[in-house]
Amino acid sequence: MSEKYPKILVINSSPVGEYSNTGITLLNLLGNWPADRIMQVCYCDATLKTVENSPDFFTFPKNTVPIDSAIRRMLAKDISANKSTLEYKVDNNVFQKNKSLHEFFKALLDVSPVILQPETIKLIDQFKPEVIYSNLSSIRLIKTVRIISNRYAIKPVLHFMDDWPTTLYSTNRMTKWAHSKMRNELLRLVNRTDYSLTISELMAKEYTSRYKKEFFAISNPIPLNIYKKKKLSKNKKKTIVYCGGLHLERWKSLEEVAEVFNDLGNEFFDWEFKIYTPKKDFVYYKKFLKDDKILNWTKELEPEEVDEVLENSDILLHIESFDSGIMKFTKYSFSTKIPQYMSSGKPILAYGPENLASTQFIREKNVGNLATNKKEIKKHLIELMSNSLLRNQLGNNGIIQAKNKFEKNYLQGEFLNVVKHNCK
Repeated sequence: MSEKYPKILVINSSPVGEYSNTGITLLNLLGNWPADRIMQVCYCDATLKTVENSPDFFTFPKNTVPIDSAIRRMLAKDISANKSTLEYKVDNNVFQKNKSLHEFFKALLDVSPVILQPETIKLIDQFKPEVIYSNLSSIRLIKTVRIISNRYAIKPVLHFMDDWPTTLYSTNRMTKWAHSKMRNELLRLVNRTDYSLTISELMAKEYTSRYKKEFFAISNPIPLNIYKKKKLSKNKKKTIVYCGGLHLERWKSLEEVAEVFNDLGNEFFDWEFKIYTPKKDFVYYKKFLKDDKILNWTKELEPEEVDEVLENSDILLHIESFDSGIMKFTKYSFSTKIPQYMSSGKPILAYGPENLASTQFIREKNVGNLATNKKEIKKHLIELMSNSLLRNQLGNNGIIQAKNKFEKNYLQGEFLNVVKHNCK
């Protein structure tokens, strides 16, 4: 049985099963992989916690990137690294005051040499990988994957979750050189692949055209056993739920939605608005709100709690940022929450630009209502609140889409096929 699964080496900034949307998505994709046929090496803290039944992971030694390691030792008390973006937060110094210089400093560290250490090479030698899987997102990871791909004569399967190749180091004159460096390094790596992956169909189409390679869309898989005919709530009080992060300026859009909800009050309906977001997000972004009482944080959900919360809701809120810079990053992204939302059989109220992959999908597949301004939020909310038949229709459409495009066994099979093609 295990022989049908190629030996896959996962190279990322964080492990499969990390407590994040991406970590859970990767666990849903790779959770069926036999333990003896998957190995992970990550640029992260070895003590990072993962959800139950996640595969084990190793970490790259600090001296894999010698210049970065040396600078960390010099400024150990002042610098902390964010594992996913390679951003460096420097307190009480010039980098904090000058964002351009901060970005330049980050780029210098990102392009610094990568040297595989003997202990890492020994681990990979013993594992004997047949293929690499990575989400990349930095020059460091691109170089690492390319070095390992060349050393072991194996191909990478690249899985793009956002359009970071367009935005990384592109907005600062001091880092344009790093953006060019990244594009060249990425093109060299993409040319080593036969087939790769994206998070959305819109991105797959764009990347196939951009890189002249075949790309296929694979998003967050949903287990088959959660699909069932959902009963509409008979409660007079309707519950609107938001599940997700506040990063990428989603907090701004959430604040605008909350303002409309508050203005609406209980004039037309008896309702409640529940926000489930990581506590650290709420604590951090609360200080940016015009009125920090406008958003009532409910709690942070464990992954196993999400389905029950969605089941007990009436309308599910999805939000995106209208910031032009962020829209370049999220244009082809597809929120991992949307498949979960759809599988619950509840309608989606989306607020965001109409030309993003996520919002286009919601509108075109008729699984929810899309508002692109504050007036439309009120209009669509009243419509959804007052029309149980519409809520039922949109919810059923969501279940159909989730079954047809996001069912776990189906997507795991598609993922396995792409991996196998890159082993030939």
